[in-house]
Amino acid sequence: ASLYPGLVCFCVSDNLAAHHQQVVLEEGLQNNIFYFFLVQHTTHWSQPLDNLLFAALKAVLYRLIADIMYERVFVLKTVISLIDVTLAAVHEAFSPKTIKKSFEVVGLWPFSPQKILELAEKHHGHAAPVYAPTTQDQYLIQAVTGGVGFMFEETKAKGLARDAKRRKVRQSFQKGVLYDPRDIIHQQQQHQKEKEREEKEKAEKAKEKEVAKVKRAEEIAQKRQEKEALMKERKQHKEDEANRKRKRQEANTCKGNCGKTCRVGRNWVGCEKCEEFWVCPFCSKKPAVKGKLTKHENRCHSK
Repeated sequence: ASLYPGLVCFCVSDNLAAHHQQVVLEEGLQNNIFYFFLVQHTTHWSQPLDNLLFAALKAVLYRLIADIMYERVFVLKTVISLIDVTLAAVHEAFSPKTIKKSFEVVGLWPFSPQKILELAEKHHGHAAPVYAPTTQDQYLIQAVTGGVGFMFEETKAKGLARDAKRRKVRQSFQKGVLYDPRDIIHQQQQHQKEKEREEKEKAEKAKEKEVAKVKRAEEIAQKRQEKEALMKERKQHKEDEANRKRKRQEANTCKGNCGKTCRVGRNWVGCEKCEEFWVCPFCSKKPAVKGKLTKHENRCHSK
């Protein structure tokens, strides 16, 4: 209490994963209660029932199951026997005498605050191996507790930790120094806000990049359409020019089927109105060609 003025310090001796969460610590601090935890390797003396009573209970159950499998009794009888023997084992293991003895073995009974401190110091730092937290919340809990000095980082997965491009936010804690939990929580909240801000900026940049990508794709599609329209127009122009040239050549070709091309001023005979029916001097002497020319002229003049 002298280390953290205004806070009621409450020791949680178990190591249940649900307790090792930042939200548990924050809710306690909101009510001026500081939950601090013992490291994982202290459960064998801080919770003697787990080590002594449950071990004996499991041994009885294993023996019971082996006997049932050996005797091959009926299913109904097996269930009844299992329940009866389990209840008997529970009553035997959790008797007041056995519970008291388990606390005496580890030194927790008779209760003495000085004895508890000695046990905590013995099992916490000297005789026990270094505790290695696996989650960010456990890093935070151990840092607040005082612990053995850790480095916590926001990347949890090993695959992400191998990514050299990922920005890692680290906070170091010195060995043997007790930190105010309120400062640690505030610091952690600041890191969380910074992380959320970075993720938001990253999402906005990704969105802008996606919008720019879509806009670029639209521009490329528009340019492609304009290019296709221009190519189509050029192709149509070439076709029209070829048709006009073909028609002009056909109009200036001798209609007497001799294949000669019109030579103006060289005694060619033709329709002066449309100038599309021409006959060479050689074919103009043929009666059949003369008849065609006369018929064409009559048709042109009648229009």
